[in-house]
Amino acid sequence: MFTQRLTLAALVLALIAPAVRAAVETNPALFTGANAIDPSSNGEDRDSDATGVTSQATLEAMPNFVAVHDFTNFASGTGTTNVIAFDSPSYPDIKFNIALTGNASGGAVTVTANLVSSTSNSVYLGSSNLSYTIDFGSYNPTTTVFTSNVNAVEAAAFMIVSLANGKSLTATYFDDAGNTLATQVGAGGSESGAGQEVYFGYRITAGQAPIGRIVIGSPTGGSLGSNTGFDDLGFTIVPTPAALPAGLALMGFLAMRRGK
Repeated sequence: MFTQRLTLAALVLALIAPAVRAAVETNPALFTGANAIDPSSNGEDRDSDATGVTSQATLEAMPNFVAVHDFTNFASGTGTTNVIAFDSPSYPDIKFNIALTGNASGGAVTVTANLVSSTSNSVYLGSSNLSYTIDFGSYNPTTTVFTSNVNAVEAAAFMIVSLANGKSLTATYFDDAGNTLATQVGAGGSESGAGQEVYFGYRITAGQAPIGRIVIGSPTGGSLGSNTGFDDLGFTIVPTPAALPAGLALMGFLAMRRGK
């Protein structure tokens, strides 16, 4: 994806961006339609939605919406960066960075049954307080540089698995300029002695630039209280201006020309 056109701003970012010391997952399988987020035949099932979400059915009905279920090569530990990289310029590369307090193993892949909502594995978020940042951008495997602020997307979604009763997480969606697009809060609950599965998802509306980054964290800074997972990251392919909602064509073109 590194071979596509760079805007001048993206080129400058690529030149000054530090190399990423990261575990890299390359070309993972992608899932579409009703199998994208929380497929009904696998893993834990969705119990509730965060506030202000775009419905799961709406996103899964989008013809350009795909999801990643497999995070096999992810490494763990606070400050760890992991990358999903695609050869195809249609998909954004994705950088994940986790910051934890009191639990060094968060960010690793897990196959624990009650922390998985789909076919294979999930990302273990640990049980402490955290900040988990997901960047849509472009990764250069030769220089190991990840460039943010390119390859923003029209919609994104994910599952939080086993969120404990009395606990909550926020997800804030930002455009490439750092403007807040939406903030959602998901509340946990009790289910068979474990936490509940909470859906988060957002599609931009007219007048908004595409989603460049998502930050997940506790609204109160408190701990998660029990082991919690992140699974089924869904996103749209890198849109052309014509594919954006009405009124976004020019804004989308200027904000997120592909940097691959």
